[in-house]
Amino acid sequence: MNVDILRRALALESRSFLEYMAHTSPPVDIDRFPEAQRTLDEIHAEEEAMVGEIVAAIVAEGGDPDVTATYDLRYSYYNYLSTDYALKVIAEQLEKSLAGFDALVEEAASDPETHAFLRGLRERKAAIVERVKEARRAVAAAAAAAANQSPPRGAAAPPVATARHGE
Repeated sequence: MNVDILRRALALESRSFLEYMAHTSPPVDIDRFPEAQRTLDEIHAEEEAMVGEIVAAIVAEGGDPDVTATYDLRYSYYNYLSTDYALKVIAEQLEKSLAGFDALVEEAASDPETHAFLRGLRERKAAIVERVKEARRAVAAAAAAAANQSPPRGAAAPPVATARHGE
């Protein structure tokens, strides 16, 4: 396999926005959406597994997988997000990474083994993007349902029955 292309794939997968959110700044209201939390945990684990597979492929070819990547400094602009907005940004970031993967898959076309390996990772990454979008739709639906159950803003609270002394 082409170690140079694999290293670039590792750089794309390492220090992702999803990892940043998972390790440093989870959405502020994630506790309201346990299914979204479960989905984020699962896709973060899938992303970490993909990184592990790329590292293993580089090592198997005698390469050095050290990428010394850091988080993109722009990620710090995205602290204290709602779950809905965090999922939107995660999907956008994953789509950018997917486009980078597409370029690597195309570049690896002359090396069937690298091409097949990256193509498989790319398909898994595309599935992750769809799962994030599904999670966002579910969060929006749950938030809308909760809003429909709440009294409108400014509405008077229902009267509270109180017992009077001697009654």
